[in-house]
Amino acid sequence: MKNNRIPTDKQPSDADYDLNNIDYSVSGSELSAIFNIIVKKLLNNYDNYSKSTQRNSKKHGEDTESTKIDYELENLEDKSSNPELNELDELLQCFDELIEFVLTLKQQNSFVLLIIFQKTNLIVINLIEFLNKLLNNFYSKNEFTNSYKPYSSDFDLNSDLAECNPSIVGKTIQLLHVITNQPQNNDDESTIYCCNLLTSSFNFTSPIANVLLINGSSDNKPILNEQYSKACLDLMNHLTFNNRLFTVDTYIKKFIFYLIDRIIKSDLRPNYFQFLSNILRNEEAEISKIFKSMDDSIMRKVYRQLISIIKENTNGLVLLSLIILIKLEYSDLFAIVLPIKLKAKSIYEPIDCAMSALNELNMNKKINSSLQRLNALNFLYEFVKCEPVKCLLEGNDDYFDVLMFRLNQ
Repeated sequence: MKNNRIPTDKQPSDADYDLNNIDYSVSGSELSAIFNIIVKKLLNNYDNYSKSTQRNSKKHGEDTESTKIDYELENLEDKSSNPELNELDELLQCFDELIEFVLTLKQQNSFVLLIIFQKTNLIVINLIEFLNKLLNNFYSKNEFTNSYKPYSSDFDLNSDLAECNPSIVGKTIQLLHVITNQPQNNDDESTIYCCNLLTSSFNFTSPIANVLLINGSSDNKPILNEQYSKACLDLMNHLTFNNRLFTVDTYIKKFIFYLIDRIIKSDLRPNYFQFLSNILRNEEAEISKIFKSMDDSIMRKVYRQLISIIKENTNGLVLLSLIILIKLEYSDLFAIVLPIKLKAKSIYEPIDCAMSALNELNMNKKINSSLQRLNALNFLYEFVKCEPVKCLLEGNDDYFDVLMFRLNQ
């Protein structure tokens, strides 16, 4: 930063800040000003890139076939002469600057970040609207149908530009991931607030679901690498952990079917189970209808897979699998699933099973994260609400005493 201490009687201008050497120890108002500068720079660079793309697109449309070939040959000889590529690089650099700023501020002073991300901050609203527009533009042009193929072929006219759209989508996902990611073992209020802000007035989940569907389609080459794909899944879980879906539309339904298909095929990624657990807790009535609409043969395979996970004690997935089975009202939950984990028979089998799962979580330090602990609490909450346990608690004081004793251990 050029001037660490700007006179209080002077309103700082953009020129007073060195974005290449930010001092994070300055006041919250100065950090907020830096945030505003970076966001405005990002929005301006996107406008420049968008206008350049439109001009080039119009130029390509007016060119004859021979002119297009000459244009491509010129680009191969001198790639730096293409202003659209230069503007794309500047745009992606702006994304990186904002990502680094938010990530560093979250680690060093999350309280300032909480102050910045207020609904009254027009810069923040403009940023969220901008990110939402980017994903929805991709969302509207790339529906999970064969329409993706002709769309990708348009970019094939110039191979240097083929990665433009995926690059921007990837950076958008990365920025949203940083904003909504909860630091390890730290209940960051700014993260919780940002997730609520993103889900209360904007539909981010459907566009992200669509990106994942396109990325995972066997008919297409993945548009995002493994890192960005995982960030997409993480982002879906961040947004839905304590918040309802903005809407349960066709893309969410297709994404649920996609996840079920992957789970049946033994693709047991924790992110898949986390998302299904989240939406079943927060949208139980509507999501349960989607599961009930599936063929009985599919649901039998789902139940078998979940029971297998519990039986084999797959770390990190047992509690999520139990939550899913509870929310789906699996009829044999207490007759088949819960006794699997017991080493000895007991009249308090359901409680013993629940405590066994939680004890294993505490003993395994590798998965003892804040998210896992919250999953454990969610499991207990859903566990005592499910009808068999609820009936036992209401009609048996001894059973309630045992539960309280186990919870206090």
